[in-house]
Amino acid sequence: MITIEDGSQRLQQLIAGWRYPEPYDFYDGDPEPVLNPERFFEARDEQGDTIGFYYFEPKPPNLDYGLGLRPDLTGQGRGLEFFRAGLEFAHERYRPERVFLHVAAFNERARRVYERAGFRVVSAHVRSFEGFGAVPFVTMIERISVRQLEPADVAAVDRRLPLSRLREPFEDSSTYLIAWDGDQPVGHAHIAWSGTHMALPEIQDVFVLPAERRRRIASELTRAAEAEARSRGWDRISLSVSQTDNPDASRLYEQLGYVDAGLERVRVSGEILIRGRPFYVDDTLVYLTKSL
Repeated sequence: MITIEDGSQRLQQLIAGWRYPEPYDFYDGDPEPVLNPERFFEARDEQGDTIGFYYFEPKPPNLDYGLGLRPDLTGQGRGLEFFRAGLEFAHERYRPERVFLHVAAFNERARRVYERAGFRVVSAHVRSFEGFGAVPFVTMIERISVRQLEPADVAAVDRRLPLSRLREPFEDSSTYLIAWDGDQPVGHAHIAWSGTHMALPEIQDVFVLPAERRRRIASELTRAAEAEARSRGWDRISLSVSQTDNPDASRLYEQLGYVDAGLERVRVSGEILIRGRPFYVDDTLVYLTKSL
C-alpha cells in the first residue's frame, strides 16, 4: 500500500540526489531549489520508506500530473501501481474534470504504463532544457474520466445509459458516478450511503455500454466509488454480485481486492420496479467487502 503525504524540504533533498541510467538521466534531480514546492507530494511504502514523489498542478477545471519513482525501483514492474495510486489521490483531492500528462517522447516505458492506465496521446510539443536542448514531448489525457452526475447532465446521460436507480430530485442518500469518454457517457455506478444490507456504502448498478467493455471502465468506476467513500470518512465499502450468473464481475472484484463478507446468500425473486417499470428478477446475491 502506498501512502501519500505533503512534500517537505527533506523530500526535495532526496530528489536532488537521485540519478537515473541513460537515457533516463534526463530526470536526474536538480540541486537548485524547485519552484512551487507545495505541488510536490511524498510517496511512502508500508515500511515508511520514500519510494517516489507526485506533482500536481491545478489548471481548473483540469489537472496536470507528474511523478517520479526512486531510481533503484524503476524497471521492476511497479510503475502501474505507483501511477494509479497518485491518480486516485489526485481525483480525490482535486476532483478535476480531466487529468493531463506531459511525457518526454523518448520515454516509451512510461507511455506504455500510462496507456495501460487508460491515457492516450492527444498532441505533441517541444521543450528546451539546459544540457539537453530541444526535447520532444507528448501530451496524454485520460480517455475515461469519472465524475458525479449533475442535474444538468441527466437528460444527456439518460439517453445513453439506464440509470436504473436514479431518483429525482437528487438525494443525499446516494450518488451516481458517470464515466465519460470525452463528452459521451459510457458507464455508471451508483453508491448508496444509507439503508444498505451491510450498513456500509454499497456500490450498485455498475453498467458499461456493451461496445465500451474490456476498456477497464468498470474498474475505474469502482475505484472512483472507493475514493468517494474514503473522502467521506469510510474505511470499508460493499457490493453484491450474482452467485452464478456473472462470473466476469466476480473475477473483476476479486482482482480489485474484494472478499466474501461471510454473510448468508440473499435470494431475490419476483417483480421489481425500476424507474416505474416492472422487471422480473430471479437471482442469488453474494455480498463482498473491501477495506479502504
